[in-house]
Amino acid sequence: MGDGEYGSAVTHYARALDLLPQHDLTIPRRDAYEKQMRHAQTQIDSGETKFHVVRKGESLFEIALQHGLSTTQVKAANRTDSDVLVVGQLLIIPGVDEVEPVQHSRIENALKQVIIPSYEIRDVSLREAVGLIHIALLANLDSGLFPDLAPIFVFEDLESIEDAKITLRLGNVPVAEALRYVAELANCKYELEGEQVIIRRK
Repeated sequence: MGDGEYGSAVTHYARALDLLPQHDLTIPRRDAYEKQMRHAQTQIDSGETKFHVVRKGESLFEIALQHGLSTTQVKAANRTDSDVLVVGQLLIIPGVDEVEPVQHSRIENALKQVIIPSYEIRDVSLREAVGLIHIALLANLDSGLFPDLAPIFVFEDLESIEDAKITLRLGNVPVAEALRYVAELANCKYELEGEQVIIRRK
């Protein structure tokens, strides 16, 4: 990416700062814009970072996917915890060298260590099959094994995979394996993004 594009990003942030009124209530937003502007300025010579202006109908997940990143990585680059986007919002898309590895250790450990004693389903939808796994996982998390862990199960394009009917019988199986079997039977896979478990078509 050339210096002109980085300069354009800096200009966007500078303009946003000009438009934002000076007030105690706007201090956090001004600080955020200033941090983003400084970050953009430091990337002018690196040739790594890109910028993306949010268009109507775009989601954070879609934007991250376009650039081969997770939503967690995009949010980290933009110093935000929110998934909410505004049309016209400028996002920093980090280069490969700048991305810190996403830590999945807590959710990975939970999925591998929590055992489902018995799991039997017959001709149920993928949504129901995963829902039963989610209930079993939450029941074990509530026991204090993984305090404060709140995994979120997300279906990507559920309509295209909802027709699958799943029949499966398992015993004494880790949650990770139950998820893998269920996803395979629906021609899907599961991936982790932060504390989200994403179910998507292969």
